[in-house]
Amino acid sequence: MNETNRTLRVLSLDGVQREFQLEVLHDFEAGREYWLYRVQDPASADFYEGRFCALGVDRVQSVMLDAHTLRGQGVSEALFEVVVADLRRTLVSSRKEGTGEEDEWRSADAEKMWKRFVAKGLAKYDQAEGRYVFVLRSLI
Repeated sequence: MNETNRTLRVLSLDGVQREFQLEVLHDFEAGREYWLYRVQDPASADFYEGRFCALGVDRVQSVMLDAHTLRGQGVSEALFEVVVADLRRTLVSSRKEGTGEEDEWRSADAEKMWKRFVAKGLAKYDQAEGRYVFVLRSLI
């Protein structure tokens, strides 16, 4: 398991710039490659976790997002940019419902977040795959 620690700078939804500690864990489980990104508020016990799984060699899927007490802080937007830059892969959502071959689904909270991203130009919906695709701000 590899681990790195650094700072994540976030422009929160209320327009305030904040800094969080970012810890990244990289591991393999059941033959699949995973990354766990944990965002920690250095002034409190507040944190956010995102788990991402490799899909082939060029994509990564968000498989678990839990804002815990950092909801509404803009962490997802900033974190997704870091994930794409770190992994050099396209970030996609889970499907709304699994295919039967895979245990995947997109929660109502995740659907709301992805729709917010689409409205802000940060994501697009791939109708054929039933997935959202994150778009880097630098490509907008």
